[in-house]
Amino acid sequence: MLKLNEGYKTPAAFLLQICGLTDMTIGGARINSAQPAVILNDSGEATASEVLALFVKVRDLVFEMTGVYLRHEPNLIGFTEPELELLQLR
Repeated sequence: MLKLNEGYKTPAAFLLQICGLTDMTIGGARINSAQPAVILNDSGEATASEVLALFVKVRDLVFEMTGVYLRHEPNLIGFTEPELELLQLR
């Protein structure tokens, strides 16, 4: 755990493991059980919306179980503001 100005930083992979979310899937998107902070597209057919929906589901479950709110790190491009608002990413 790292101490930051705004609090503590806990590795997301650790949180996903203790919450039992390492095998979660939505459509073609799947949490990588070997590296839980990574979302995989094994079939090559997962849509961007499925990947984002999986992130949102995991984020919400981690918050419900631990009180820790996960933030996404990559910049999200190719989505409209309404799409991002539906996923509560803005």
